[in-house]
Amino acid sequence: MKEEERKSYKADFKKAMDKNLASLSQEDRNKRKKEILEVIANKKKTMTMKEYREEGLDLHDCACEGPFHDHEKKGKKREKTKPS
Repeated sequence: MKEEERKSYKADFKKAMDKNLASLSQEDRNKRKKEILEVIANKKKTMTMKEYREEGLDLHDCACEGPFHDHEKKGKKREKTKPS
């Protein structure tokens, strides 16, 4: 998902959430928003790499195990260990 699409999606999501929660009191609305955002955050924590790629999230498309790693750093380590 491109940056512009992501911003548009987030804005549309917030508008829809506000519209759906409009009938609640301010206190209940804030509580429910917090619950919704926590569920989304927890889902992201448990997604597999395949799901991340399918969703088009901020990860590069590679077959590495963890989402947070630096390919440049790995390449430098390999260069150092190679015999000259």
